[in-house]
Amino acid sequence: MDIYPDLITQYSPPVLSRDDVLSTLRRWFQGDLADSPLKSLNHLSRGFQQNGNGVADDVTVAILEHALARLENEHNLYGILLTKRFREGEKVLAVANELNISESRLHEIQRSAVERLTELLQELEMEAYAEHCEALHQRLTLPYDETLVGLEDHLRALIPVLLDDESANIVAIEGVSGVGKTALTSAIVQNVIYHSTSWANVACVNLRRKVFHLNGQLDVRQDVARTTGQILSQIGIQLFSALPDHHPSRALISQLSTNREELRLDVGQLVSHLQRYLKANKCILIIEDLDEVENIDPLLAALLQLVGPTKVILTSRKSFYDVSGVYHYQLSQLSNHDALALLHAEAAAVHLHEVADADSEHLVPVFEILGGNPLAIRFFVRQLQIYGLHEILDDLREARGDAIVNLYRFLFGTVWEELPDAAQAVLFVLCQGDAAGITLGEIQKRCDLPYNEIRGAVKQLVMLNLVDIQGGFLERRYMIHNLTRTFVGTVAHLALA
Repeated sequence: MDIYPDLITQYSPPVLSRDDVLSTLRRWFQGDLADSPLKSLNHLSRGFQQNGNGVADDVTVAILEHALARLENEHNLYGILLTKRFREGEKVLAVANELNISESRLHEIQRSAVERLTELLQELEMEAYAEHCEALHQRLTLPYDETLVGLEDHLRALIPVLLDDESANIVAIEGVSGVGKTALTSAIVQNVIYHSTSWANVACVNLRRKVFHLNGQLDVRQDVARTTGQILSQIGIQLFSALPDHHPSRALISQLSTNREELRLDVGQLVSHLQRYLKANKCILIIEDLDEVENIDPLLAALLQLVGPTKVILTSRKSFYDVSGVYHYQLSQLSNHDALALLHAEAAAVHLHEVADADSEHLVPVFEILGGNPLAIRFFVRQLQIYGLHEILDDLREARGDAIVNLYRFLFGTVWEELPDAAQAVLFVLCQGDAAGITLGEIQKRCDLPYNEIRGAVKQLVMLNLVDIQGGFLERRYMIHNLTRTFVGTVAHLALA
């Protein structure tokens, strides 16, 4: 996975001095470890807090014993000497006699042993950090896309929001289907995980009902959460399952809903349990396809109680500009340059070298039909493995073939069926506009509808991300993507539900 080093700083373990470690060792036998510098080893401490009772002294003792065991395995004499001197509290003379060495020689060995223990503690912290990051990656159910084309500016904009405790706690990434919301979310989370020690856990709930595969297959999921209780239950199951067996929150899992079962807890009680955990443990919560939720108001109200320091990322096909407390981020289609780069990269990935090396002028017709929709471009490349370019473009224009119809069903089917007649009529008018878009007045001239209906239709299309806004605040212009134009112009009459 690519980490963007100029965007974030990878975690560096705290610097421990030899004196820090020696001071901690000397206080060990007296049982006075409350302010030990070893508490700065955050990842190592977290691991022993989860496995023990979480008391600071016990955690420090566990770290020391673990490190000494590793040290003894690596250098037997170092481990034995430090154990006898500091865990068992034996005097210098007694240990020197046991090891059959002089006191001066013991001090030399002890100095070297403490220096190596200091290095080893920092190495163990880095190991714990790597294990923690890997565990978070394993819990992150989002797919990671290696072909991250055109996302760097978006990463630059959103990574700081996730890392800054003073910035918005809920981020909504909004855009039309197939534009790359999931890829961007995955890249953000996988990057910020590497930033610091602060992330305790991640949870991801996917509400997407339709799943489109690049071979043209379209699946419909039945076991998708729909209500606030079901969504919060899935979050709770993921978070609490990662806790040790003795943790009290583990017992709640049996009371949570699995979509087909009723929630045994009141939603308010579940929010309280989650709030207690999430306020003490900074997590990232991801909810994909928010627009599939039956009623978003109670869900957003619950999420607002859970955030800080926890962060939430939402993805949605629809925009919710009227929702307060949310950082709205519009994800638009790829530029022509990035769309071409993605097509070349995808072609190279499936060994279509002729396409990967093709000049841009041969591929211009592709983007006239598909625009910069990443999913459609990836699908198109897979079609090129079997069919010719012009045949595929004709099929897209005429909605021929199950795979292409499934693509349109996934991208537009549900949205189109939900559009009222006025919005459909305005969309047809927008198909006649050029790259600069057209104004509200121009739409009115071309559309036989009352002005108020046109205004309402334009707002609805903008909220559904079917229409982009161009121009300045003095005059707005409205335009649609090439792929939307292709769909509206050729297949809108089909039943795509």
